Amino acid sequence: MGSSSDARVPDKLRNIADIFENISDGLFALDSGWQFIYSNGPAERILHRTHGSLPGKYLLREFPAIADSIFTLEFEKAIRDQVPGQFEGFFSPLRIWLAVSVHPAPEGIAVYIRDVTDRRSAEEALRVSETRLRNVVDRLPVGAVFREGDRLWLNRATEQLLGYSQGELCTIDDWFALTHRGDGYGARARYEQYREAGFPKVERTSLTTKDGVVLQIQMVAYIDDKGEFWLLTDITERLLTEEKFRILFEHSNRAYFLFGPNGIMDCNAAALVQLGLSEKGEALGRTFASLSPEFQSNGERSLDKLRAVNQELRTHGQHSFDWTHTRPDGTLASVYVSVSKFSIDQQQLELVVWQDLSDIKEAEDKLRQSEDRYRTIIDNTDEIIYTLSLDGLFTYVSPSWTRHLGHAVDEVIGKAFVDFVHPDDVLKGKVYTYRLFKDPSHRGSCMYRAVHHDGSIRWYETTGSVVLDAEGHPLHFVGLSHDVGERRQARAALEEARDAAVASSRAKSQFLATVSHEIRTPLNGVLGMTNLLADTTLTKEQQGYLKTIQSSGEILRRVIDDVLDFSRIEAGKLTISPLAVDVVSALQDVVSLFEGRAHEKGIALGLDWGGLKSLLVYADPARVKQVIANLIANAVKFTEEGGVQVVARLVRETKTAVLLRIEVVDTGIGILPDRVEAIFEGFTQADNSMVRKYGGSGLGLTISKRLVDLMGGKIGVESQPSQGSRFWIELPLSRISASSAKKAAEHRNVSLEGVRILLAEDNDINVEVAKKQIELLGCIVEVASNGRRALDMTGSSEYDIVLMDVQMPEMDGLQATRAIRAREGTAGGRIPIIALTATAFAEDKKACEEAGMDAFLSKPFKREELERLLKLWSHLDPAPTAAG
Repeated sequence: MGSSSDARVPDKLRNIADIFENISDGLFALDSGWQFIYSNGPAERILHRTHGSLPGKYLLREFPAIADSIFTLEFEKAIRDQVPGQFEGFFSPLRIWLAVSVHPAPEGIAVYIRDVTDRRSAEEALRVSETRLRNVVDRLPVGAVFREGDRLWLNRATEQLLGYSQGELCTIDDWFALTHRGDGYGARARYEQYREAGFPKVERTSLTTKDGVVLQIQMVAYIDDKGEFWLLTDITERLLTEEKFRILFEHSNRAYFLFGPNGIMDCNAAALVQLGLSEKGEALGRTFASLSPEFQSNGERSLDKLRAVNQELRTHGQHSFDWTHTRPDGTLASVYVSVSKFSIDQQQLELVVWQDLSDIKEAEDKLRQSEDRYRTIIDNTDEIIYTLSLDGLFTYVSPSWTRHLGHAVDEVIGKAFVDFVHPDDVLKGKVYTYRLFKDPSHRGSCMYRAVHHDGSIRWYETTGSVVLDAEGHPLHFVGLSHDVGERRQARAALEEARDAAVASSRAKSQFLATVSHEIRTPLNGVLGMTNLLADTTLTKEQQGYLKTIQSSGEILRRVIDDVLDFSRIEAGKLTISPLAVDVVSALQDVVSLFEGRAHEKGIALGLDWGGLKSLLVYADPARVKQVIANLIANAVKFTEEGGVQVVARLVRETKTAVLLRIEVVDTGIGILPDRVEAIFEGFTQADNSMVRKYGGSGLGLTISKRLVDLMGGKIGVESQPSQGSRFWIELPLSRISASSAKKAAEHRNVSLEGVRILLAEDNDINVEVAKKQIELLGCIVEVASNGRRALDMTGSSEYDIVLMDVQMPEMDGLQATRAIRAREGTAGGRIPIIALTATAFAEDKKACEEAGMDAFLSKPFKREELERLLKLWSHLDPAPTAAG
């Protein structure tokens, strides 16, 4: 083995050393400690070592950079597992690629190595080249598909074209199954024939996208020893365009000819009509000259004119001219000809369009007639029609200008629009036209004053638009002005009438407020005193007198309430205030009011509430009771025998809402059929003679209907003369939750014992009445005779509630309330203030709220209403002070 071996080389290796020196692969042997014990010449050349320099040296000392590399890992594995192995790795000390074969031996390993750097570089270059090629193909604007065996690779354009991803069309079977739905087998057979022929020509096929759209595809394919390459171009739009052009060409009413070097190559049906021929074959091959007479209509030789036309075509590529041609029957026809030159496949062609001049003449006559018609309309219209140039000068005005403004038309043309506008309106007109020129889509009008030829002023309103050219640039302004003087006068008169009506309504409201106050104030004393008197010991005769006084007072109050309610309804000022209501309790309260009257008349009055015992809802209790009371009052009034029955039931219910129906059925006189609808009209009764017999204002049912409408319900009646009536209402109401019902019950159970009340009232009778009623509820009452006194007393003493009259001397209730609230804003706290007022309008209530009052009690009031409010506001926690 010469110097390439030493004494430690086993005898078997020494005997075949000469063979190993002559093989092409490098060979070296390592003992179990990774010391070289042998290396042949090719191995030393590959590892860049001199002949015989490796034996006796350690692998990792000679090549420390390969520690923990694939080489040491594979060597360790072969020694440990005694299993041969093969691998390729990058030998970093020499920056070369080695193909390695490791063979274990009892005392070490034998390693064959081969330098494969050139092959790996070539492979990497090929991979880079293929990647670059694939990237280029992937970015092609047309579809591209590679086929290798049964596998397909799609570029992005193909995925976008068909809507399928690479994963969905990864095999040739997928391709035909998905893109040729319903014809996969036939399409595959046609493709295989096309492929066996070597893809000889451009093929047209149909492909179905993922969305089901069928595309027309032009396919160009190539095949080599590695596979196939397809280029797919979507020609769907092009084919549609060609089809549209064909339809346009064939069915146009204009004559189209396609001329080639040898005459007519094609023409449409209109062209055959123009030539007087029946078959296209009769026209093919005919030249322009053969279709023409010797001379044109102006005396020019046809051949000379054709030479001039051809010269124009050579120079400009297109030309238009008048022409006279000959029909087979010898007649002449005049046409307007347009010719355009173009080339297809290097062949010069001409597209020729003929239009019968008789059609043009007819169109010109129609246009002239249309212009005459519109000019007649414009000349006789009362509106002023005009056009302005871009610099605001009149270029046209209709004759109506003279009738309106006195100037002759020629005095206006060329003048500026603003020359005829009142100086104070010039800026307005300029802004209007500027806005139109800036934004032609803007619509609107401009009111302005124009100056008449005699110097007088006339009011006009103008509307207009900007006329644009094909590129969207403004050409001129077209406007229309009409006289609005009479309209302005009418509007002024209407506004004056409206103001008068508002003033009248305001005066009416003020009058009603005054009347209400002047009547309610003494009425409050009358009813209050009768209620107090009823609590004393009276004889039976005195009780009868007292009952009459109370009944008369209540009737008077109802009449006043009806009139005021009707007034509020007419003015749209009546509102609904929902509160917690026990339906059965409310019905019992109302029915009890009429039990005495029914007993006196000897008729029955009953209430049937069915299963409504525990029904709690949100409603306006006062208004609901008012409607039911009106119905019961009428029923009792008009019933002399039998009785009146009030029935309540649920039509429909859910967890949160109910539809409540209440019926008032009587056996009274009934209503005539032709008067049923009229009874809900204001100041109306079923029979006018009833006013004399039964009395009443005729407003009760009208107010009831309006109230039911405001509550979102319905009201109706079923009646027959002498058989009685059935009045009914249906109200949609919201249920009250258990917690809300509990809270409402707590309010009702609040004790008023010891509650300190300040009563601010200037009327002595009202003071006496209110003070006594409050004391009967267990409260402690102090009186302030005016607003000033109330302000002082609330500042020096503590009260739980203030009952504040609105109209008082020195300082009224609103002023006093504002002053108290202002003081509380600094000192802290907030005392409940309840308004007492003899007026009952919504605006009065709003004024009280704005002044800072918390509640509103209208005189004359009942003790139950007063008690409810006092219990509600006495139990509330006081508002936090400013300090905390």
